[in-house]
Amino acid sequence: MQKYISIIICCTLCVLVSSPIKDIIIIGNEITTDEFILDTIHHTIGDTVNTNLANQDMLNLYETGLFDDVTIYSPADSLYSILLSEKKYTAFKPLIDKNDILGISFGGALLFDNIRGKNKKFELSMLLGEHSLYNLTYLNPRLEQTQDTLKIDVYNKQFENIENEYIIDRIALRSTFGLPTKITHSIQLGLAYEYNQLNILMNDYIENNHSLTINMLYEKKSSLNTLYNSNIFRLYYSAILFDKYYQNNNVIQMINKHYIPFLTTSAQGRLLIKNQVKINLSQIIPIYNKIYIGTENYVRGYKANPIENHIIVQNKLKWNNIITSTIQLETPLTKKSLLNVDFLLFLDFGFGTNNYKHFKLKNKIRSHGMGIRFDIIKFINLDLYLGINPYGEEEFHVIINTKKF
Repeated sequence: MQKYISIIICCTLCVLVSSPIKDIIIIGNEITTDEFILDTIHHTIGDTVNTNLANQDMLNLYETGLFDDVTIYSPADSLYSILLSEKKYTAFKPLIDKNDILGISFGGALLFDNIRGKNKKFELSMLLGEHSLYNLTYLNPRLEQTQDTLKIDVYNKQFENIENEYIIDRIALRSTFGLPTKITHSIQLGLAYEYNQLNILMNDYIENNHSLTINMLYEKKSSLNTLYNSNIFRLYYSAILFDKYYQNNNVIQMINKHYIPFLTTSAQGRLLIKNQVKINLSQIIPIYNKIYIGTENYVRGYKANPIENHIIVQNKLKWNNIITSTIQLETPLTKKSLLNVDFLLFLDFGFGTNNYKHFKLKNKIRSHGMGIRFDIIKFINLDLYLGINPYGEEEFHVIINTKKF
């Protein structure tokens, strides 16, 4: 309990003055380098202290996962002081992975943190349950030469689809490289090699395929402060460079989240408008890339397995291409430094097609419902939703995101 109180108290920003910063003082970093800390914050010597950016500096430092406590204050002598309490740099974390398609699995991760004092990380993780995963991850948030990010994953994953059509044993090597950009822009380039052993259960047929995929992610944020109007746009593109079964398999995905706050000066709640488009430019795609639209990420209120839903809607729930929209009201119930709780009301809409050139409104599905969100800083995000569809059916969705770094 003392640790939790310490986090809450130390993450409260002290009074800031408006005179220019003469020096930046860093206290408490025995392993983390001053250079890394200075690169993580927005303020430099000569700047006038900005309260919003000072809060963002604290958040950025805390979200590196390197510190238990972060305090920033600026006394009358125009010093910008950063007080830190470093965490242990070898730690074990429990992991939970759950989604409507793959089911739920439990495991853990052994994390080696802050390698050479520059926030480089190495993680060994394992999940077992309805699907299994063995994973090695290396993360270098800031390369010295180019001020960008490198992430490398090596993993083995086994899973069965929700309709019991196939079992996959996948081995993959994936790397992601983040380009240096402005604060509100992000560009990532990725390269992934996959070997899939696909066992088609209905005829006991085994298909082995190799693929090399390139992908790009572009993200733009209109605001650093989530209490103000915020617009997040993400564009994904991926292409399989070689695969003897599936030629010219290119995928484009767009996600736009627009947050509209009730008040611009306090967190009294906000409205989320979310639109998603996912397009496969080929009509012949791997069976494991089919999109189940009636799941927690798209249109809530349906069972993931199409045949478990009302007969009228069964043939509207699995596609090559989809378009979905969400309107969601998010109102804080509890807001603290360690735990945030929100109440949610939502409307979901969506429709799909197997030929991206011919979307038909007759394939539209919709739902509405409510939920609760628990955000435990540096540990887990937990969303609980009850979705209701027009056929009088209800479905309970759970979204779990453990914060690995």
